[in-house]
Amino acid sequence: MLSGNVELNPGMTNGNSNDTCTRTKTKRKQRSVNIAHLNVHSLKNKEHFILVKDLAKKHKLDIFTISESWLNNSVSDLQVEFPGFSLFRLDRTCKIGRGVSVFVNNSLK
Repeated sequence: MLSGNVELNPGMTNGNSNDTCTRTKTKRKQRSVNIAHLNVHSLKNKEHFILVKDLAKKHKLDIFTISESWLNNSVSDLQVEFPGFSLFRLDRTCKIGRGVSVFVNNSLK
């Protein structure tokens, strides 16, 4: 059963060749999405930031989530941006540490 364009139970077609034929006739280019998560214990640490940025580039990540970003309002988005990525962040207020950041490749809609 389809919900919009998303299968509720994707996987094998249990031998039903009609499903397979229908899927191959749609001329959509399927692309996998590369997602990673890392607990960095401070993106403010320059060494950590460089390592994270290099990982995103090396593994051609589409979405890179970071926990324990330790960012606050003293750190601008420009200081921790990756070329080709949009940054979304939720900093922890009133205390040190924690916080999350998500880097999304600009090629994704």
